Amino acid sequence: MTESELGGSRGCGSKKIVSAVEAGQHQPLVSVVIAAYHAENTLARAIDSLVAQTVTNWEAIVVDDASADRTVEIAEELAARDHRIRVIRMERNGGPAAARNKGMKSARGQWIATLDSDDVYVPTRLEMILAVASADDWDLVFDNIATLSQEGRSGRPYWPRWKKMPRAISLAEMLRGCSGAMKNTYGVLKPFVKRSFVEKLDLYYDTELKRGEDVLFHISLMLKGARTARVTEIGYLYEIPDAANRVSASVTNLQHSHMATLKIRDAGWSSLSIAEKIWLYIRQINTLEFELWIQFLGALKNWELKKAIMLSLRNSSVLKKLVIVRPVRIFSHFYN
Repeated sequence: MTESELGGSRGCGSKKIVSAVEAGQHQPLVSVVIAAYHAENTLARAIDSLVAQTVTNWEAIVVDDASADRTVEIAEELAARDHRIRVIRMERNGGPAAARNKGMKSARGQWIATLDSDDVYVPTRLEMILAVASADDWDLVFDNIATLSQEGRSGRPYWPRWKKMPRAISLAEMLRGCSGAMKNTYGVLKPFVKRSFVEKLDLYYDTELKRGEDVLFHISLMLKGARTARVTEIGYLYEIPDAANRVSASVTNLQHSHMATLKIRDAGWSSLSIAEKIWLYIRQINTLEFELWIQFLGALKNWELKKAIMLSLRNSSVLKKLVIVRPVRIFSHFYN
């Protein structure tokens, strides 16, 4: 792929005016969908990271999920300065899956990417992923990620050992990475998806899920034969939520992750290999009866050992997590 096909490598600041004529000269290579809800404090930063890309042939689709703050006003101000940015307003709040679906269905790019409104891209992200995507017939391309520091710099790679691994990501590896048995999870990754592949399948995010919708979407694509690749370099920086949101999200994540696991099992169990079934089963155990597991952890934390023992003996889900998932997670710690 040549520099002209990528849209050039000229730098551009957030205040550069891009005309409708310039933006419409070519079909965008990448449509970046930004689901935004109450994002008035971070949306401009996210879009600035996109404007700063070394590849300029993109479009951004900001989907305001019925925010009550100034999110949509900020998005429209940015769109007025750069016609590569479009704004869609949801009539009512539907959650990230519904917002992303809305953006994806209006995308014009060869590839569709997502950018959470509180995260950022590194300046070469589009260039790095498009270089890999154009080298072979991939349908799904993941890159490495890292946490975003207050200074805007990246931290340690989320998956430091990716450099030693093959370019292709198998379904077994994906299920292992989403099983919950490892320290980190593939569920937080933000891949590029080939738009023609998504449209052919008519497969989008499950709006029933408020958490874990990414895992279900990506694995569903792979179950349908998506050829999946990795870029070992860091391209995406994510902001860590505050402690209160992490606690709230952890409970919701378990509940919705279990729902997603059952949907994956129902959709593809008969076609899975033995290894794939094992990792999916471990994920199912790991998300099963989350209320009981939280009670068990609470009993241990409060040194209520009798209660913890009774919970583990009376409930097979707690016992399975202790004798299957925990040892596997300890062993898999060395994978990270």
